[in-house]
Amino acid sequence: MLPYEYELIDKLLKDKDLEHLKCKLLYQRKYSEVVAILNLFFNLPEEQKELFMPLLTSTIWNSNLKNVEAIFDIFSELNNKGNEKQKELFIPLLTSNIWHSNSKDVRAIIDIFSNLREEQEKLFKPLLTSTIWNSNPKNVEAIFDIFSELNNKGNEKQKELFKPLLTSTIWNSNPENAKSIIDIFSNLRKEQEKLFRPLLTPNIWHSNPKGVKAIIDIFSNLTKEQETLFKPLLTSTIWHSNPENVRAIIDIFSKLIKEGNEEQKELFIPLLTSTIWHSNPENVRAIIESKIWQNRLYRKLLTKSIWNKSITKIEKVIETMEELKLEEYITPTCLNLSPIQIKALYHYLQDNNNPVIIDNKLNPLFNVAPLAMLKRYGVNLKQLVAKEKERELKKVLSQ
Repeated sequence: MLPYEYELIDKLLKDKDLEHLKCKLLYQRKYSEVVAILNLFFNLPEEQKELFMPLLTSTIWNSNLKNVEAIFDIFSELNNKGNEKQKELFIPLLTSNIWHSNSKDVRAIIDIFSNLREEQEKLFKPLLTSTIWNSNPKNVEAIFDIFSELNNKGNEKQKELFKPLLTSTIWNSNPENAKSIIDIFSNLRKEQEKLFRPLLTPNIWHSNPKGVKAIIDIFSNLTKEQETLFKPLLTSTIWHSNPENVRAIIDIFSKLIKEGNEEQKELFIPLLTSTIWHSNPENVRAIIESKIWQNRLYRKLLTKSIWNKSITKIEKVIETMEELKLEEYITPTCLNLSPIQIKALYHYLQDNNNPVIIDNKLNPLFNVAPLAMLKRYGVNLKQLVAKEKERELKKVLSQ
């Protein structure tokens, strides 16, 4: 785009009272393209304006002139010549997200849903939302085939298990994965059914079947002692975990139970929750083995969210608090701040003659997220950090 075209686009939108259409994508278009797309909307017949003008948002710039024209044609034809059933089904699904879609895919999806058999209609039409236009028509057809076959030929147990998991998110799933997941859960042993079927939610369709199978195998082969410790931590989020990480975490805590001293067990076992499966095993191991906890002052940092904190960050935050002589006031929320953020807040309070310690506790600023800090106290942490970096640079240069 030529530099002067920015000005032309700005002027056009201002004159037309369309400044709400501004976004980064807009300025990647030539002025002539912008004019052409807007003219499509302005030159619509009145009945079509009613249909399409509400869809004129900044998402329009995800599309191109030919695609917009084609989508206009599809839905105008549907609105004028489609039967009442089609209008009732597809017109309400028109939102500005349609501009993210390819017109050929949109037409193909309309054709698919217009030719369903009665039993398919009952099963699939309730799953239609405006996100359907972002789906791959071939995947949609394949998913139809999988669940139609299940509905017609599957046993009652399968229907009872999988039909409730059908939601509009199914259209963004990989059909081969969906088929594999159905096969896996259809062939569980009795004791496995009891354990794993309650963990089935619609999110299962976005899981990797190999990972799902590996996790089932891991939890099906636990010792009695391991079962007591780890089975209560099984939730539907387990399917999005890395099986190797799950295995490593089980090994770490199994070793802790067998070889750890009583103090370690008391410190770390109560911190086990279902979120542990999304943690890095090496970091979990490092936290357990860290000598930090020999200092009882820092044990108050041991909460159930500790596994999501990097051991490196934990150590650096403690080091910073010690440097500022604030270690006895450290809290778990301090771990949400970086060392430079802590220093920036500390020096901000000092520079403004505000107490760092109030009633034997850290100033509340240390316990507030940056956005809330700005809204509640008018303190811009980003600016304070920039100032702190300047302070540190001057200190280095003066040495």
